[in-house]
Amino acid sequence: MNTKLNTTVLRATIALAAALMASPVLAADINLGGAWSTQTGLGNLSNIEQVAGNAGDGAGNSNFGSITQSGNDDVADITQSGQRNRAVIAQTGNGNVAEVTQNGSGNDLELAQSGNDNRFSAQQSGSENAILAQQFGGASATLLQNGSNNSIQLYQAAGQNVAYVSQSGNGNRAVILQR
Repeated sequence: MNTKLNTTVLRATIALAAALMASPVLAADINLGGAWSTQTGLGNLSNIEQVAGNAGDGAGNSNFGSITQSGNDDVADITQSGQRNRAVIAQTGNGNVAEVTQNGSGNDLELAQSGNDNRFSAQQSGSENAILAQQFGGASATLLQNGSNNSIQLYQAAGQNVAYVSQSGNGNRAVILQR
């Protein structure tokens, strides 16, 4: 990568981290699990479903989900089953949609969407998979992970970008940068 591109990615990563860290829910002990939703604006919808398994099997323990939305008509949905899964969604703007499903253990996802009409869908199945994503103005992404220790880093800016990534197996890495 050239220096200008590295600087842009670094700034975007710092901005994403700042947006996610600004949420008071990250101060909570995520090892205890929990679900948090904060919304400002009109017509926003959020849903966090944490599914427990059969008694004694440990499923549904210590999952953490957080949704922060500021704008109008944003929709976010997190569904988690298993243990120690973590999903954090932050959306600013109008008409953004985010859907996250996590099955397994130790999966991690952080998403920040800014602007209007972004679309994001992610499914993580397995263990220790990671997604870090940031989208601006009309971007669309579908990310699928099945296996263990896979990672996706996604940055889409300048609107109307589309990304589809599917990882199966173990130890896969993907970095997507679209401007």
